[in-house]
Amino acid sequence: MIEIKNLKKKYSADFTLNIENLKIKTGERVALIGANGSGKSTLLKLISGYIKPDSGEILINTEKMAYLPQDPYIFSMSVRKNVRIGLKDNKKQEENLKEILIMTGLFNLLDKNAAKLSGGEKQRMVFARMLIDKHNLLMLDEPFGAIDIDFKDSLEQILSDYCIANKTTLIMATHTPAEAFNLCDKLIIMHKGEVIEYGQCGDIIKNPKTDFGKTFLKQWRITDV
Repeated sequence: MIEIKNLKKKYSADFTLNIENLKIKTGERVALIGANGSGKSTLLKLISGYIKPDSGEILINTEKMAYLPQDPYIFSMSVRKNVRIGLKDNKKQEENLKEILIMTGLFNLLDKNAAKLSGGEKQRMVFARMLIDKHNLLMLDEPFGAIDIDFKDSLEQILSDYCIANKTTLIMATHTPAEAFNLCDKLIIMHKGEVIEYGQCGDIIKNPKTDFGKTFLKQWRITDV
């Protein structure tokens, strides 16, 4: 479980994240939505420990977690070595490597320098790097932004299956309604650094409680889902 108490982070002269109380239960899958600059990425960075808060607490009860930023780091080495970074050498993980690279469409690029991959290929590679190991918590910031349309649906399904199989908690920032509804059971709407709505996807879509929530969801083209 993740519990946030009185969290504050001044991120720029014009923006401060301020969350009084937020709880995310183990195994829940939560989509962070809101306008650009609402605090989604900042919240993910804080939960992951990538940046530190100015004040407040973030309590995380989990053994292993992974954070995937919008621009993940790519090492100038083979795809195989990039995906296997941090893993121990054993037969089972080598079998997992082959399976995941096939699923992500990268098996034929196994020995290519990852720095020379296309943007979509790089994004699929960091997905493979994340999914090759078991994590209790995944924090993903616009994870499908650079993914080729031919792979997007299959990667969404792979991620969903992974979370179910491992009882993984998922927190994902997204601008896309379909991603939120396909992968998550709860929505958090953020506005000006605050969580203004949090609940089941269907409940918030049908009955947003704030004026901003109503306006944002209307503009979010939810009828396209």
